[in-house]
Amino acid sequence: MSGDAADYTNLSSSGQHAALAPFAGREAARTYLYQRLTDTQHRHGITIVGARGSGKSALLANFDSFFDEAFISVMLPLKAMTQLDEVTLLVEMTRRAALPMVQRQFSLERIPPAPESDTTLRAWFEDDYLPIVSAIIRPHRRLVFLLDDVDVLIDAIADQQLPQDFINFLQRMLAQFEQLQLVVTIDTSREAELDKLSPLVNPTDTFRLGHLTAEATAKLLRLREGEEAAYKITDEAIRMVYAATGGEPQITQRMNAKLYECYRNGRFTLTADDVRAITPHVYAAHEADFRHSWEQMSRNEHLVLVALTSLIYDNPLKAVTDDAIADWLIESDYLLDRTAVKAALRSLEYREVVHNDNGLKITASLMQKWLMENAQVKEGAAPQHDTLLMNSRWMLPAIILVVLLVIALILVITGSDASPVNDAAPTVTLAP
Repeated sequence: MSGDAADYTNLSSSGQHAALAPFAGREAARTYLYQRLTDTQHRHGITIVGARGSGKSALLANFDSFFDEAFISVMLPLKAMTQLDEVTLLVEMTRRAALPMVQRQFSLERIPPAPESDTTLRAWFEDDYLPIVSAIIRPHRRLVFLLDDVDVLIDAIADQQLPQDFINFLQRMLAQFEQLQLVVTIDTSREAELDKLSPLVNPTDTFRLGHLTAEATAKLLRLREGEEAAYKITDEAIRMVYAATGGEPQITQRMNAKLYECYRNGRFTLTADDVRAITPHVYAAHEADFRHSWEQMSRNEHLVLVALTSLIYDNPLKAVTDDAIADWLIESDYLLDRTAVKAALRSLEYREVVHNDNGLKITASLMQKWLMENAQVKEGAAPQHDTLLMNSRWMLPAIILVVLLVIALILVITGSDASPVNDAAPTVTLAP
């Protein structure tokens, strides 16, 4: 090994956190993190789950703004690492941990150089590095490694870049060193694979990042009012942004960035007119994300969304129910039974694509616009009989036709097998 693990020079803040976008809300996530980080009985990695664009990376990047100096955070953007063997990962952990410790004026001179042999690096990390670092930062502080996109570790182990026991090694470090903590993030599309990270994480103890609330959205959009005296945004503009985005974090940030451009161009008080002006640009910029969301959905979810958007388009003022969706699908090429409709709606509500507010609605009006313009159910294999049924308009005629054919066949068979009928009257012979 090159010995880079002990090279703590030439580190800059860009190696720890990139420039941060405005961040607001997530009080529940902060509370969850604080409770787990301060619970001495909790000796597992802390897991944050969220969909693409939900703000998982942003939450980790803002970690230092949530907590005081008792927590020393070390960001590890795993997807940005071009190589992910054990040596590279442990070296990067020690390098990145050096920056916040140096910034807090901790001396790292007591840390012995890393071994030249790769095979002994793990032992050095466990027997030398972590014990000395724990002593340097004092018992009341925590060293918190933030592993963004931890599914990268799952893939690295599957590809044999990392040893099979690496997860157990990390868990052993957590159990052995009370001052060591791990926070990991994973996309909802990989959530079912959390058991592959056991015992490092507990798949049943996770925090899910959802959409921003209306209050959190307003707080985000008003952040710059406290930073720049001339910056103002009206309540109506905020309501329009929330209606368009449904609080989905990524598209809300895009709206916020475009509004700030308006401000920089001389629009010091941002109004509903500004929101209307930027909406087409935000929609175009986010179109690939809408398509990605659509492609992640199941066929049943596609059918339900097509039905829902059609019903909303036909009568925007009429409340849509799951029964109305099932009835609408009766007139389509496929009929989704009511149980399957309810299951698809539960999944869509769980992911906040749909919500029920005196009737089923698409959460973000921009997503609804995309669905109306683009949503198509691809032709696929024949549907399963317990989920998708053939159009009921053809079922009754088909059944009648089959019955008539069976009757005709029976008549033909019985007619051909019967003995000839003699219509002459029988001759009766009387006994003498």
